[in-house]
Amino acid sequence: IRKVLDSPDVDYLVAVEYNQRTSGHPHSVSAPTESYTLHNKMFMDEADIRTFLDGQKNWGYAGDEKGTESMIRKMFALSFTRGHAIHWYDLFGGWFDHPAIERMIGDVQKVAERHLSATVTPAEIAVVCDEESLIHATSAIRRETGRTMNHLQNGVLGRIGAPFDLYFADDLAAAPNYRMYIFQCCHKSTPALLKAARLLRKRDCTILWTYAPGYVCDAGNSIASMKELTGLDFVRCEGRLDPELTLADGSRTGAVLTGLDPLFAAVGADEVLGRYADGSAGLVRTRTGRARTVFSGSYVLETPLLQKLARDAGVFLYSDSRDPVEANERFVTLHARRAGEKTIRL
Repeated sequence: IRKVLDSPDVDYLVAVEYNQRTSGHPHSVSAPTESYTLHNKMFMDEADIRTFLDGQKNWGYAGDEKGTESMIRKMFALSFTRGHAIHWYDLFGGWFDHPAIERMIGDVQKVAERHLSATVTPAEIAVVCDEESLIHATSAIRRETGRTMNHLQNGVLGRIGAPFDLYFADDLAAAPNYRMYIFQCCHKSTPALLKAARLLRKRDCTILWTYAPGYVCDAGNSIASMKELTGLDFVRCEGRLDPELTLADGSRTGAVLTGLDPLFAAVGADEVLGRYADGSAGLVRTRTGRARTVFSGSYVLETPLLQKLARDAGVFLYSDSRDPVEANERFVTLHARRAGEKTIRL
């Protein structure tokens, strides 16, 4: 994708995401959309939604008229507040051929036309991934971390109660400042990633690293390279171990249902937030320069933990109810996953 972003011959890129489409889930996109913007490329969300007219009943089937309207509204909310394009795509013909569906799409289109000048305000959370890192991983790790990054994490992050932006690691130098940075799939230490990490440690922000940040480098796999990137000391855990973490309150998080090898634990951190089954520190927080650096050996991050870390970082949370929230300078949207009274902070 880096070559595509650098090309002057490409104006926009299209992607589709099915995993979070159904009602009650956050809509998500499997693309580093803010990196696209930095390179003057538009992102277009392909909305080939399975309406209640679709006989296949798969890939996020809406179920009924109400479910279809809910799906249309939440997809529009994400695209509009973040400045994306959206393509209402009748994939096989006839899926949108109903007066109610035409009205639904017409209603959101009118909102867009009335507020085309709305500014896309940067979020306070940046989620960062590294394309090159996936090359330097086993097929099992690539499958697990890639699936988590593109699908599960979008669903989890969408429930924090605050919007987030998505970047490739080598674009961080040109990005605005954020209160919290979440680094996913950054196994490979590169000059651009090292430069960005050193810059962030000079800021008053929270940096969250997951799994094996910087373990792979040109000189070979190295714990020393992890320390250079993150500012933390590490040890490699013995054997294959599930990265599930037991937190201070006894709750558990981060299980992947299979052991990982390699797996790493932090040593010498200011605060241990969670431990692996062998007692080693798999979730820590410490001061590195001006920044607060958090390491999670598990790449499966769940909403309660992320909400706490975001709140501690000073991120403004519009909602605590874990309903999907999107916002810019003019709009705040909440997609209710359950019935009941909801509270939105402004």
